[in-house]
Amino acid sequence: MTWPKIRQADLIGISIFGHSQGALVRQLASKERSKRFENVVVETSESGGVYLPDAAMWLETTIYQETDAGDHWMILLEVTRLGVDENTEPLVWHGSRLRNFAPEPPSKIR
Repeated sequence: MTWPKIRQADLIGISIFGHSQGALVRQLASKERSKRFENVVVETSESGGVYLPDAAMWLETTIYQETDAGDHWMILLEVTRLGVDENTEPLVWHGSRLRNFAPEPPSKIR
C-alpha cells in the first residue's frame, strides 16, 4: 500500500495534471503496478515536496487530520504553499474520460 509510506512524510506534494499529461495519467493509473513510475520525471522543491514537471498547479501540504472511514481512511490536508502555471490548462476527468476545459464558455442559456 502507498498510504503508509506517504503518511510518514513531513509534507506531501500534489500535482494537478496539465492538459498535455494524458499519457502520464494513464501510466500512473495502470493496473501494471511495476511499471507505473517507470521513466516518470519528478522535481523536488527546496522544502522536499515532490512534483511532476509541466503540471498546471502544485500544492505543498501537510497532514491535518486522519479519520477512520470504515474500509479506508479519509485524510484532510493543509495547504502550506502552492503554485500555478498560468499557461497550462488543467486536465479533467469527466464523463469517464480525460478532458480539457473549453477555451471559451458556451453561450449563456436564456
